[in-house]
Amino acid sequence: MYPGIMVTAWVFKSVLDFFNFDVDLRTICIYIPPLFSSFTTLITYGVTKELIGGLDSDCRTEKNYKISVNSKGAGLLAASFISINPGLILRTMAGNFDNENVAIFFMLLTFYFWIKSIKSGHVFYAIWAAISLGLMACSWGGYVYVYNLIPLHVFVNYFIGKFNRKTYVAYSTFYILSVLIIMQVPFIGFSPVVQSTHLPGFIVFVLCQILAFFRSSRRYLNDKIKYDVMRKSAAKMVGFLVTGTIILAAILSFFSDHISNSKLFSNSYLAKFYALINPIYAKIHAPIHHSVSENQPSAWSSFYFDLQLLLLLFPVGIWVTLRKINGYNSLLLVFGVTSMFFASSMNRLILILAPAMCISSGIGISYFLMLFTGELNILAIFSRKHRRKLVDSLKIAKNKLRGAKETTIHTNRREIASVAVIVVTYFLWSYNTHCNWVAQEAYSTTNVMIGHGKYHADDFREGFNWLRMNTEENSKVISWWDHGYRIRVIANRTSIVDNNTWNYTHIGMVGNMFAENEKKSAKMMRDLDVDYVYLVFGGALGYDKDDLNKLPWMLKLADASGFKKKVEDYVPGYFTDIGNSCTKKLRDSVIYKLSYYRFFQVKTKSDEPAGFDRVRMQKVPNRAVGRLVEFEEAYTSKNWLVRIYKVKKRNNRGFV
Repeated sequence: MYPGIMVTAWVFKSVLDFFNFDVDLRTICIYIPPLFSSFTTLITYGVTKELIGGLDSDCRTEKNYKISVNSKGAGLLAASFISINPGLILRTMAGNFDNENVAIFFMLLTFYFWIKSIKSGHVFYAIWAAISLGLMACSWGGYVYVYNLIPLHVFVNYFIGKFNRKTYVAYSTFYILSVLIIMQVPFIGFSPVVQSTHLPGFIVFVLCQILAFFRSSRRYLNDKIKYDVMRKSAAKMVGFLVTGTIILAAILSFFSDHISNSKLFSNSYLAKFYALINPIYAKIHAPIHHSVSENQPSAWSSFYFDLQLLLLLFPVGIWVTLRKINGYNSLLLVFGVTSMFFASSMNRLILILAPAMCISSGIGISYFLMLFTGELNILAIFSRKHRRKLVDSLKIAKNKLRGAKETTIHTNRREIASVAVIVVTYFLWSYNTHCNWVAQEAYSTTNVMIGHGKYHADDFREGFNWLRMNTEENSKVISWWDHGYRIRVIANRTSIVDNNTWNYTHIGMVGNMFAENEKKSAKMMRDLDVDYVYLVFGGALGYDKDDLNKLPWMLKLADASGFKKKVEDYVPGYFTDIGNSCTKKLRDSVIYKLSYYRFFQVKTKSDEPAGFDRVRMQKVPNRAVGRLVEFEEAYTSKNWLVRIYKVKKRNNRGFV
């Protein structure tokens, strides 16, 4: 467990206690996410300003470009974009006390000090960059991305001819200190020096030392021929290393099926990392990882939902940066491309893509606004000097109005600029409206309540409250793994599996219990001393994230755990047919019986008969589930969203 988020709460609690502010720890945990969201907004301004620090002066001197990019304006726009971005709001809502709250801030803080270090060549900034990465490593496993992104940035700088002494000093200091600091995190330990996920940083560090050695040896080798021979030998050696690495990667990819079953990927952390690089691996070999919706590849709708206008402005900002690329703003190119790839591979990593999108979009929109407002002379409204120039130019234009071709061209440019500013303003307004709508409709409700606006279904809390008030304290509850944590925390009852269950075979066993018939399932539950079964059923309310829709993943995990379950035997073609033509195994399964027990009596829609499932859009046959033998209905919530059953105990038999 990463201690960063908990240590952060303790630090705030200690500071407030020192100044005699009586704030309980729970309140601090609630407000830490939005607080660090504000910090992220501020550091986004700093990172953008540092990235464009050279463009606002350099581009003004170019003959082909009349307008520059204002670094402060771009920073303000980027900060404005990220302050209301849904991708960040999703993870930084009040009460969402999670690792990503502080990790994203420390990621951008690392970038800020890294840019400062390679611009100045000062060790001071490199040290703070390493400390920032260490703080991120304390908070989130995503530190590996930043740990590998910075050496990739150094590698790219070498190929574009921007590698210099400042970059060498900054990276050498950063790498050594970051490894030492990260190794102090108990959960990580010696991973930076023993796991392959950290290897790119070491490779680039070695290459930097080799490159620095040959560049410094030029001073001591008077014979140019000897130096050329040594340089060519070094180039061949590096070429062999790169070629060998490519060949090894190809071999690993070709034998991926055998490698994935080997001890190399028995570590779940390595399996998650490999699934991020190759999403097909997760689909085949890591079903528990792929079963989580936020770990699946992102759809285009997800990108538009969380980014909207930024998708159009992102390439513009990259283009503006590439016009005058240097050793530090090339970080935006590396950051943007890699974050886009990983966000496409995993939906939850849109959180990493959002800062890159906001920074690049801030640069792009700043360029457009500077370009068009320069034609309109808007500054004349606020400055007496510019106002006089505007009046003089209008007088000259009036005198040359008849037959003056240049004046006509100037007038057209002003009209085009006026329309362009209006269009840009409209797009900015639409982005603000979209972000407010997403925050209000999608991200403003708690995870234990369903609905929005005036109507909310509170069935989850009602079910947890029933468990807490009507069951024994030592009762054991079985459910699918994504309900286990709430059962343990809110209902205060023991759950068989939960979100922190690392034994995937154990989760597969639970999936097998839900897929088995009533008699076999009840026997396995009694062997685990299970007292109650907690089930989420959305057929009455139209909640499509219920347990019956998760049956294919239960079957995949059960099959991967050795229970020989096939999805085709239950839901052919991944279509859950619950009517008269459903498969016998599905009809006999516990999850089907416990979901549809007495459901044929329920009227869910006015224009449909009783027993109509609003998720599967089918009617359940009358008496599809008869009398339960091994289970007893204990509780059904108001909207039939939560169903709790008691496992019947076998009577003790005396001696004959």
